Amino acid sequence: MSRTMGAFRLGLMVSLAVVFAGCPPKTVGVFGHVYEFNSVPLTTIAGATVVVEGVGQVTSDSEGYYAIDVPPGSAVFAVTVAGYKPFALTFNIPDSPGYSLDLWLEPI
Repeated sequence: MSRTMGAFRLGLMVSLAVVFAGCPPKTVGVFGHVYEFNSVPLTTIAGATVVVEGVGQVTSDSEGYYAIDVPPGSAVFAVTVAGYKPFALTFNIPDSPGYSLDLWLEPI
């Protein structure tokens, strides 16, 4: 192999490494509502804290809606709010543009 060809390959490998190293990690927009378990009519819960372990947390809005960006794969979701039992469960988040995930809390 010539020196020119070897230098070209090395330069190409370094360039690709720099491009991929600068890419942000892939995330999935996970969204849904927080509901009261077994409520009739269906009751949403405002002000619930939804924590995704190692990712961050959000609070459900006045209609119980939440949204958070999560990397695909296994993720632990924990939900708490006054007057309800804490909830935590591991979900497998698929590699997709968005994923709907409703969460249910049981009153104390």
